[in-house]
Amino acid sequence: MPSVVVMLALLAVMCGSAVEAKRGAVPGKRVAWEYCDPNATYPANVTSVRMNRYPPRAGDRVKLSVRGFHSEPVTGGTIDFGASFKGMSLYKGSEDLCRRSKCPVLPSGEYRYRASERLPRFTPPGVYGLDVNVHDQDGKEILCLKAKLPVMPAVPQ
Repeated sequence: MPSVVVMLALLAVMCGSAVEAKRGAVPGKRVAWEYCDPNATYPANVTSVRMNRYPPRAGDRVKLSVRGFHSEPVTGGTIDFGASFKGMSLYKGSEDLCRRSKCPVLPSGEYRYRASERLPRFTPPGVYGLDVNVHDQDGKEILCLKAKLPVMPAVPQ
């Protein structure tokens, strides 16, 4: 279950944006997201998202690639995430920021996150709520998002 939540959380991260990007859905992906604080300015900017398969189905292998820029140096940090389903908290966890991305990233430097996970066939279909909070090596918040991710039923075998 933790790897599924990490994947769902990373799917939420892919929809993130900062000052230069528009707020809303990623074109062609239909992933709705919002800032934790709509008035905040975050030093992370997402510029490109590639995901194969959206929306995911239970049992699918989902591949994700996210590119963006940091306006400040990042040498490490954490991604804290949570997932909920129908208002019930399913999981809260944390992952090393550099696990799926190269560190360090210099100011105005590009970053890239890559993830590939298989959703279990028993993943209930529906809309999952995701919370993602990213902190740098000093504990400073660099991005905070909330998103909704639809998961479709598994294809019958």
